[in-house]
Amino acid sequence: MMMYSSGGKCIISDSPLLSLIKDPDAIDQKNLTKWRFVWICYREGEANPHPDHASLIEVPLQPVNITALTDRGGCFGSGPGRLNLTENTSSVTLNSRNSVLHSVLVFAIHVTTPTKRKVAYQRIEITRGDPPEIIIRCISNCQVKVNPNDTYSVLGRCFTCDALGVTLTYNWTLYARNESTEDFYEVKEFQKMAPHTGTTGRSINIKEGELAPGRCYRIQLTGFSPYTATTYTQLDFCTTRPPFGGFCSVSPAVGIVLETGFTVSCDNWINPETETSAGLKYQVWSQVQGLEDPPVLLSASPNPWVENLIFGPGVEAYNFTHLVSIIISHELGAYTNVYTSLKVEPPKLNAEELTSFMHSASEDLMGLMSSGDSQKGFQQASAMGSMLNSVETAPGNSTDEEEVASAKQQEEERKALRDTLINAIGSSKVYTLDAIQQSAGAIATVTKKPSEVSPDSQMNTVGFMSDMANTLTSFTVGKKGEPPSMKTTVAAATGLIASVANAGKAAADTYHKAVTVARDLLVATNISDFNDTDAFEWFTTTTAFPTTQSVATTTLLATTAAMLESSSNLVT
Repeated sequence: MMMYSSGGKCIISDSPLLSLIKDPDAIDQKNLTKWRFVWICYREGEANPHPDHASLIEVPLQPVNITALTDRGGCFGSGPGRLNLTENTSSVTLNSRNSVLHSVLVFAIHVTTPTKRKVAYQRIEITRGDPPEIIIRCISNCQVKVNPNDTYSVLGRCFTCDALGVTLTYNWTLYARNESTEDFYEVKEFQKMAPHTGTTGRSINIKEGELAPGRCYRIQLTGFSPYTATTYTQLDFCTTRPPFGGFCSVSPAVGIVLETGFTVSCDNWINPETETSAGLKYQVWSQVQGLEDPPVLLSASPNPWVENLIFGPGVEAYNFTHLVSIIISHELGAYTNVYTSLKVEPPKLNAEELTSFMHSASEDLMGLMSSGDSQKGFQQASAMGSMLNSVETAPGNSTDEEEVASAKQQEEERKALRDTLINAIGSSKVYTLDAIQQSAGAIATVTKKPSEVSPDSQMNTVGFMSDMANTLTSFTVGKKGEPPSMKTTVAAATGLIASVANAGKAAADTYHKAVTVARDLLVATNISDFNDTDAFEWFTTTTAFPTTQSVATTTLLATTAAMLESSSNLVT
């Protein structure tokens, strides 16, 4: 990757980007003393000299007069070749007045480390006068190689426009490199690749999936003004490739909730950045077929072999099927998806046995959380929440007193179990984006039935999600390293939003239920001095009703929603 600034004095340098360049096999990424830089310069249309055989070209220290008789090509009329620099340097300052007007220079920097070799190209056109100085700045997906699975965003900036008193009109052009000839050709369908921004304006967003993996591109920003010479700058970049060559499987194919531990095994996957299996990450996602719930992250690990995974029950009408997605990714974010499925049946227990079974499982859950195995704890909490969600409740219009009492008791027991699950999830320490996704997904599952989410759990849920929103924000602003991709951020926020929505629905239901009780009570006692507004105010401020907590929940919901919106805006 190379960057330069245009103008009367042309500064060609890659040093501002050296902090973004790394050798994946190097232990000390900041130590560049063993890196070797070779600068090659030639005019467009001339042969690209090989660095090992190129002629040495002296960099003029005094103005040179190039004529048709003396011009031998290259940067300074002395022919193409290798710049004869006195030191091994990643930056060099050249005077464009020592080059032929209207010529196009091509600079190639060959960078060699103890184990690798790479070359970056920069094309520079010599024009008359001092055109405005513009640069391209990366906004998102700013890595050594661009991840084609994510949005690539860049921004143009003019350094000298204010001083010159001009405003530029910008236009973007994309070129792809022909791997056989190493020439660049214009990508004609570029407009379709950036549907949200188009190709005019200061910024451009290239949609995920539009850039081909393992390819090199050149993006050009051209600035137009009727008062100055047309100016442009270019940025060369390459895309990474996703992991390849392997396979994954899940066993057994059929199991029972909380009784069967499933194993996911992946083999023979290659990281294209290391050409080994090193640096790969394996995520296991599950979605119950027949439900509209978003996929839940069960496991995230560098280990290709994960044992004793816990799945919730499937839907009987869909043969208890789970759709399983295994995502294999590397450090630059490119990934490959492997899809499979399995069947998970609920245990064959009556209501009393199920309650006992769930209480025993909740004790195991607390043990997992206290031992620090939060990933397994989130799996178990999600599975238990799914079991509670699958329980068929008795119809609310029953007139049998015993049946009504039994149904009420069972509902209270389920509420208590959900309280336990939410408290267990909330007790976990969440430090990673994966943990945010896992905990939020588990909470969303546990709170799916708002009628069984108590006021205490409403407060606990939204409080925990508020903390998660803060943590997510710290990632998106870069406080915890490189900001995550848009895809990762959206996935992390999905569970948070679902959990907050469930808690909000529960709070609203509690509020309206209390108001209904208030109205009925007013009618029964014939308090004609109270109108509806007075009744609402009295019953929503007294501590005798859970409505007070519901109002507090609503306030916290608004705060959390604002933080979630802030987190999303930081990556858009």
